[in-house]
This record gives sequence, structure tokens and C-alpha cells, in this order.
Amino acid sequence: MKPTALKQNVPIGSMAIPNLEIDVAKKLPRLRHLTLGKSNFGEINRILSQVPQLRSLNVSLQGDASHIHHLSFCSQLNRLALKIDDSLISMTQMERLLPNLTQLINFELHAKGRRDLADGHRWKVLTEGLVTFNFKFQIYSSPDDLTLSSFRNEFWVREKRWYVAYKEEYLFSIPYFAPVEVHCSSVSLLSVWKTANDTSFYENVTKLNLSPCPSEDNIRIISTMMDFGCIQQLTISKLNHILFLNFYLLSMHCLHTLCINGSLSLDYIEQIRHFRFEQIRTLKISSNSKITDYFIEELLRIFPCVKHLYVSCLQSRAQMIRLIDGFQHLSSASFTITSWHQENERHCYFEPELLIRDSRRLTRGTYRCRFYRSMRGSQSYDIHIWIEEKVSSSSFFVLVLNAFHLKLNFSSDNCVG
Repeated sequence: MKPTALKQNVPIGSMAIPNLEIDVAKKLPRLRHLTLGKSNFGEINRILSQVPQLRSLNVSLQGDASHIHHLSFCSQLNRLALKIDDSLISMTQMERLLPNLTQLINFELHAKGRRDLADGHRWKVLTEGLVTFNFKFQIYSSPDDLTLSSFRNEFWVREKRWYVAYKEEYLFSIPYFAPVEVHCSSVSLLSVWKTANDTSFYENVTKLNLSPCPSEDNIRIISTMMDFGCIQQLTISKLNHILFLNFYLLSMHCLHTLCINGSLSLDYIEQIRHFRFEQIRTLKISSNSKITDYFIEELLRIFPCVKHLYVSCLQSRAQMIRLIDGFQHLSSASFTITSWHQENERHCYFEPELLIRDSRRLTRGTYRCRFYRSMRGSQSYDIHIWIEEKVSSSSFFVLVLNAFHLKLNFSSDNCVG
């Protein structure tokens, strides 16, 4: 790849440089803000030598970090976000680096290291002059609860109001690096050691996963830890969980996405057939159960305002068309059809519109359709549909990527928060 030359006559105050080979030809005295992709020690030093007035730097250091204290940070630097990917660091290295940054007031650090990184007393000496300090350390020597005692003193909790948590090998500042998704089973949430109260730790949570089998006691405990009014996505394994969640759903004012990841029993749909959830805009259903026509009709009635739909367990093209026509506000949909006995696969690849030729709704609108085999040797097929007033060629590529992103996100929804 041809090197990128940074020239002096570029009148810019900020710059983002991706993972390219950089050739800094002349100084950039006006540059104040710089973001570097993955770069090694030599590349970073070479670039820093040409930006004497730099105030803010985001950088990802690749390779050996043992000489990190020799990085030539400019004296005016007041904000540094540093990520160290490949090398373990020690507290001693930080004690040699930070005193050189006399103007630094905002510091963010992502790194891997040993137990000495969890020493709040040593960090206190280094960070007294900082306004913000956010970090996420992967600690390879598992600390016990006593480790956090050095972060519970007057300096951390009262003076700076910097709070810290430890979970699954990670020591991190909160709420900056607090989880955005929580799984009900991690109400082993009690396995999180933290210096802040539950409200602070969970204030960033927007996704709540209650599968596979939440108890009412667990829900009650979780409701005391976080603000349900901030929940935007809810995952459940059975539709009838809505029954004992109904009281809490009333407080989920921001909820717009519901994921159903489990049984689609007709008994469950019967139990909630009198509910209507008009706030749900995205509905994702993944199950090994066979979906019936009756189940589809009830879905259309219970969730009348769905705009984005993902269903992984359809039995026929007719069911897909019924969902497209039945959800009046639908703008995008992804389906997996598991039975494919009557369709001509070759024709569908080249003319996917044949799949939805019987849809009454699509005869009146503009749409795009794509058809794929789910995986090699599989008898399942994925169909992606986008319905708009007008779909431009330039935006269609973005729509395709979003569809795959939707499916990938759903497949990973069982992650622990």
C-alpha cells in the first residue's frame, strides 16, 4: 500500500488515521486532535514528533510496550486514550510514563496486566491531577475482594467519585465501562465486586436478557438494581413470561425490541392473547418449535406496530407472506424457512421476487428481496426483504449489511452482561 503523506499546508485541527502506513513528511503545527489506528512503537513516535501542539490523542499500541515510557508525547497533551493490545503492562511502567505528561487531565487506558494494576494507592499518586480517569484492565492474577479496598478510600469515593468494579478477570471504571446488557442468570450479579452502589453500576444497561427461566424473585431483585425505564431491548424464552413481567413492563417506557428465544407453545400465546404491545417496533423470534398459522395471527394482533421483524422458524412461503401483509408498518424483515418442498431453488436465487409474488401489500410498494441458503448442506433458507417508498442503489448496500447485523446480534443475545 502506498504511504500516506501528511503535508504541512493541510489546515486541519483534527485527524483520524486508520491502519495505514504513514509517512509524515512535514510538521503539522496546527493539529490539535489525532486518532491513530493500530500502530507500533516506532510509528507512533515518528508521528508524534511532527505534531508539537497536539492536545488530544487516541491511539492503539500494537506489539511490544515495554518501552512505553519512551513515547514522545508532546508537552501540551491534555487528553490521552491509550489501548495496548498485545503486551502486558505493569504498574511500574505507568509510574514511569504518566509523570512525563504534565498537562494531562483526561486519561483512558485499556490494557492487560498483572495484579499490581489493581493497586488503588499507587494509582492515587499518579492521578491526583486528573479530572477524568477511565480504565479497563484484564487482570491475569485473580484478585479477591480485598483488592478493591484500595479503591474505597476518601480519594476515590468522595473526592474524585471514581468507582471501580471487578468481574470475570476485568477490573474497570464505572459507569464508563459498565455493562449495557445484563443476563438474568448473572444475578450472580452478586459475583460482581464494586465500590459503587447497584444504581451506578447498572445505569448504562439498555438490554435485559431474562432467558431461559427467570423467577419472580430474580426479577424483583433486578428491578431494585437498575432503572427499568431505560430498558430498550428485552429477551425472554417463553411468551407467557409476559404474564408475571406485565407489572414491570409498564415501567419500561423505552422498550422497543422484544426477542423471544425459546418455546412457541400455543398454550403460551393463549395466556397472553388479551395483551397488546404497541410500543414494540422490533420483534425477533428464534425457536426450534414449529410455528402455526394460528400463532401468526395472534402475533399480528398482539404486536400491531412492528416495523422490523426476524423469524427463524417458518414452515412455508405462505406464512412469510401472511406476516408481510399482516404487519402493516413493516419496513424490513428476515425469515428462515425450514421446509422447502415445492419451490424451485434455482429460480429463487436469480429471481427472489418470485418468493413474495403473492403478497398483496408488496404489489403497492417498492421493495427489495434477497434469498440465501442458510449454510452449506442445509435445507433452510434465509430471505431478507426491505420495504420502502423508494430504495436507492446507494442505500441498498447499507440495508443488506443491517439485515446481517440484525441476525448476528440476535444469535449472540445470550451473552452475559
